[in-house]
Amino acid sequence: MWLLVGLVLGTAVLVGPVRLITEGMGRAGWEQSSQDHVLIVVILLYLALSLLLTRWIVGVMFRVRSRNTRWGIAAVLTLLAAGTAWEWSNPAKLLAGIAGGGNGGTFNVAGGPQFIFGAYPDEPHLEQLKKQGVTSVISLQHPGVVIEREGISAEKDATNKLHLAFIQAPMLPWVSNNDESLEKLREIARTGKGVYYVHCGLGRDRVNVAKRVIEAEGRKIASGGDLKNATGFADRPTPFERGSLAHIDHGKWLIPYPNQHEMFGFVLGGQAGSVVSILDPVDPEQAAWNTEMEKLFKQYAIPFTMRPLAKNDRAKVLDVAKEVQQMPEPVTVIAPYTPMEDGQSLPPLGNRKMDIGPALAFLSAYGRAAPSSFAAKPSWRLNHAAKAGNDTTGGTVER
Repeated sequence: MWLLVGLVLGTAVLVGPVRLITEGMGRAGWEQSSQDHVLIVVILLYLALSLLLTRWIVGVMFRVRSRNTRWGIAAVLTLLAAGTAWEWSNPAKLLAGIAGGGNGGTFNVAGGPQFIFGAYPDEPHLEQLKKQGVTSVISLQHPGVVIEREGISAEKDATNKLHLAFIQAPMLPWVSNNDESLEKLREIARTGKGVYYVHCGLGRDRVNVAKRVIEAEGRKIASGGDLKNATGFADRPTPFERGSLAHIDHGKWLIPYPNQHEMFGFVLGGQAGSVVSILDPVDPEQAAWNTEMEKLFKQYAIPFTMRPLAKNDRAKVLDVAKEVQQMPEPVTVIAPYTPMEDGQSLPPLGNRKMDIGPALAFLSAYGRAAPSSFAAKPSWRLNHAAKAGNDTTGGTVER
């Protein structure tokens, strides 16, 4: 009887009070360890309450004289428990939505794998994920949790049928540190390839922990730890659409705002390192570019700083140049437009002038701030000896 009561009550506590408590602690900025301690207390209270409730129900059953009433109470509890167990066989159908789980968003590691987070996927959902490009499934469900065993077994069969890699990183929320599984997730973030779907049952607590770990590892990769020798601009023989590239210091470049191909070929892969935008948000076109970069760089975990430069603001441009000089390489500074290789600006597009002023002002300021840098003797010439083949995003050798 306690098992029946515990299953129904435990599910109600998980999708109700636990959701409210975890969301509240998350908004308050509580550390994960502190949240775990609070939820362990909640679990203990749940166990005590379920035991007391079971004793009360059993007491009621023994006190009533009618056998039909006793059987009726037992039948209702059995039906409730059976329905709850059936819901747990595919929690994404109903429980995930009630519990505030489900769609956990996506995250791209710079130059590495992509992760999609969510709730338990049944076979039709797995088929849909495969069509979206998913190549591997990471299950955080634990075989030690009885109600998850059937789902794990069914998912193994479904992924095998669909030729998807099935990776187990079992986690027990709140009552375990899950070190082994978390290290497996970090390793996949560092070395994995392709698109991974990461899920627990409800797509909430364990998924949130996994997502934080993967995002932290992604930020570490994007910050330059694995990209010290990669700038990507060093072997490009042709200018970008909006101008040429200038090597301003070791591992630091000044480039124009990239078009879509240039963005994906050079920046989003992580080669650019930290990105500093000097675009002016007062200009509608540049404001739109900044918005697009902010969105993309957040998705790809690329460090991004906006330092808008207005025309003729010499004091501000020198401050920005000094800030960039102090940043660890690699660093890429993005201006709206830059000169072509001959030092001249692009021809006007209609009535719009391609203003290279901010780029020239920044380059001059960096040269003053760092007299021994390449910016002190600037050049917009590229490495024409490089062979980009037919790849228009192929990339000036560091001089």
